[in-house]
Amino acid sequence: KVGIKPKSPHKIRKEYATQLLDNGVPESVILGQMGHTDILTTKNHYYKNRKSEAQKKAIINGIKDL
Repeated sequence: KVGIKPKSPHKIRKEYATQLLDNGVPESVILGQMGHTDILTTKNHYYKNRKSEAQKKAIINGIKDL
């Protein structure tokens, strides 16, 4: 009813890790949250092909115009 598409647990976990990385959360915190022993594991799996800050802002600003 609210227009949210269902997401698998893996996609939710991926988005969570990516948001932590994108927002400058300390790597030690991310490692603890994700259960990885090396931040490269997180970055290799979750930090690929991310949009720039300007692209993200344009997308978000475009939503209000719908």
